Amino acid sequence: MTPQALVFAAGLGTRLAPLTKQLPKALAPIRGIPALEWILRRLEQQQVQQVVINTHAHAEKIHCFVEARTPASLNLQISHEPILLDTGGGLRQSRSFWSMNMPILLHNADVFSNADLTTAWQVHSETNPLATLLVQQRPTNNRLLVDEADLLCGVHYVKQQDHRILRDPIGSLREVGFCGIHLVAPRIFEVLPEQEVFRIIPLYLEQVTRGEEIRTVDIGSAYWRDIGTLSSLQQLETDWLAVPGLADAHRGCSPHSIKA
Repeated sequence: MTPQALVFAAGLGTRLAPLTKQLPKALAPIRGIPALEWILRRLEQQQVQQVVINTHAHAEKIHCFVEARTPASLNLQISHEPILLDTGGGLRQSRSFWSMNMPILLHNADVFSNADLTTAWQVHSETNPLATLLVQQRPTNNRLLVDEADLLCGVHYVKQQDHRILRDPIGSLREVGFCGIHLVAPRIFEVLPEQEVFRIIPLYLEQVTRGEEIRTVDIGSAYWRDIGTLSSLQQLETDWLAVPGLADAHRGCSPHSIKA
């Protein structure tokens, strides 16, 4: 089974201003290489062959990036959004690109991690939930409630003091942060709403109330960072040599993947 992936690269990147006045957030430089290129290298390591990248802000620069990328191991295609559709709407618009007999990996362009994606693929394939989310126990204002069977059971929005348990947990609950990387079964398109713009996490929570299994895989101590701010990008640069295996995990198999 050949994996396929959607990279969410359409966001405005307002937290990265002024960098994103001239550049899409997906092309923010990490060690002099665009963030999107690091993600594509990880996907190549997973033997992904079909990748769709959604675009909106500074779309032409991502299109140029895709045209300049040389290896034929990845079939890169663009799903352009004249109106920003958010994660759920972006997935819904991309429907025509996918083979409907295999899962789709969804990856935010503004997250950087050396987490083991192979384990997530295996868990998702063996258990066949509607979705499998990579999570980590870390501070965040939007916390997912996960039980001892690694099933999504609810949500805790800290700032709003909104704590919801949406299904009976197996054992105790723990609070985790979503990593912006997830797998969905092709049947996800059967439950997507008709509206054009919507986020996907609320959809997952709604499906939990309807009895669907949303599974999670904890990435444990793997490196993960939201690189959506300038300070976080700078911290990643600082972390690069200090985190064991970080550079190796993102070196990828295409050392000449961008044309000069």
